[in-house]
Amino acid sequence: MDKYLSSFTYICVLFFSCISFAMNKDGLLEVYYDSIKYYPELKQGNIDVLRAQEAIKQSRSSLFPAVSANAGYKHSQVHHNDNTDKSNSSSISLSINQPIFDLTKWSITNQSKLAKDKAELGHQLALQQHILKISKYYFNVLISKSSFKEAQSQEYALQQYKNQIKEMYSVGYSKESDALEAEAAYETAKAMSLEKKLDIEVNIKFLESLIGRPINNICDLADEIPMQQFIAKDLQVILSESRNNNAAIKIAALEIQEQENLLTTNKRKHLPTIGVFSKIERSFLRNDDTGSDSVITNKVEAGANFTMPLYSGGKTISEVKESSLALDKSHRKLETIIIETTLDIEKLFTKLRTSIEILGAQYKSVIASENNLNSIHHSYEAGTKNITDVLNARQKVFAARLQYLKSKYGIILDYLNMKFLAGDISENDLKLLAKYLK
Repeated sequence: MDKYLSSFTYICVLFFSCISFAMNKDGLLEVYYDSIKYYPELKQGNIDVLRAQEAIKQSRSSLFPAVSANAGYKHSQVHHNDNTDKSNSSSISLSINQPIFDLTKWSITNQSKLAKDKAELGHQLALQQHILKISKYYFNVLISKSSFKEAQSQEYALQQYKNQIKEMYSVGYSKESDALEAEAAYETAKAMSLEKKLDIEVNIKFLESLIGRPINNICDLADEIPMQQFIAKDLQVILSESRNNNAAIKIAALEIQEQENLLTTNKRKHLPTIGVFSKIERSFLRNDDTGSDSVITNKVEAGANFTMPLYSGGKTISEVKESSLALDKSHRKLETIIIETTLDIEKLFTKLRTSIEILGAQYKSVIASENNLNSIHHSYEAGTKNITDVLNARQKVFAARLQYLKSKYGIILDYLNMKFLAGDISENDLKLLAKYLK
């Protein structure tokens, strides 16, 4: 009785463990959220933004009064003939300096603000690239799993053919060449299955590198997905969105503003600077040897500084020219990014529309190849087709199914790529795809 009870308990534990493992799948959103917490590159982007915010505070400080205090003590001994004079002196002072007219400092402050905006855009770009990378790695695993599943089906089917032909050959109803050909086809399919299994392991390792933990059990893509939703309706709307939202374009535009500000800063080096200052000082002096009375001095200073640059060996003129050239280069860079982004979007837009049509044709090809296999198999049983015809037909079914699956995944990844180029990719796209994972 105890033996049966122990066996029953073991079966129950195993059963519920399997259910728990099946339910605890790593969905696309779960993987994404874990990667946000772990991936170092995104943390680096946050740090860059915080550093830029501190740089703004540092640059602004030069526009406010600079207040400093100073205190000092000095003990002196002067030896002459047989006498030594000793004295002690101390002083304390407080000074304030305030720039009144220094446009260069204003330009530096503006430069730090632009740097902060650029850091925020850089972090946004890194996050969008990360969403694209997570999606790519996740769907690479799905592609590998689907390919492995098809390879296993192919291996199992060819194993059945091999066993059947081998049995027929043993009783004299089939030729040796047919048995050898079936054996070769089966071994090829077996090798393909092992290769696809290795692909799964490799792609899972890539995905695990983004989240910093092992993948338990990844979801599968649903069989029925309305693929038409991944086709953009209007190319011009997408191109307009990319001009306004694409992070790389916005960063290039900010770099132009930075160069314009730097050019202004260098031009302002020709201008004078004006500042005011005030200083209060109190000093105390006592001669220890003579015992003379302490001398207390109070000193108050106030004034203005006027600095006019006259000649610096041509440095300022050269800096202005260099800044002008850098500004022109920034304009060319922005134009290049816009052109390349436009071409990539147009290419993906056309590819997606064509891919949907191709996908429909490939689905029909799968159905046709399966029907053809069934027909050839019946003909083989009737003796009008040989084993080579059957194996070739089976290989066509495998190739058609594999190509159909790859095209389906390819459309989804191309859709995400186009969203990225338009600057519109976000967590919402992952939520949309997560609905079709099971």
